[in-house]
Amino acid sequence: MSQTTAQAYKLQFRFEPGTDTQFQDDIVYAFSVQIVVRGIHTVQSSASVLEFESERDRNYALLLANDPLYTVVAL
Repeated sequence: MSQTTAQAYKLQFRFEPGTDTQFQDDIVYAFSVQIVVRGIHTVQSSASVLEFESERDRNYALLLANDPLYTVVAL
């Protein structure tokens, strides 16, 4: 994803308070692998945030993000 992109399409994964940052990073990375096999490219900009190339990709990923470990919100 280009750093000159005017619009960023992001998802934030929200974990229980006190959840280890490395654990968050690992879970978000694992989710990004699950969606890359579906042809959706992402950039993990922090332990709990994924950035997408389009709103469509972000919304599709939002539909797939269903896990009791976290909730997901579009930013």
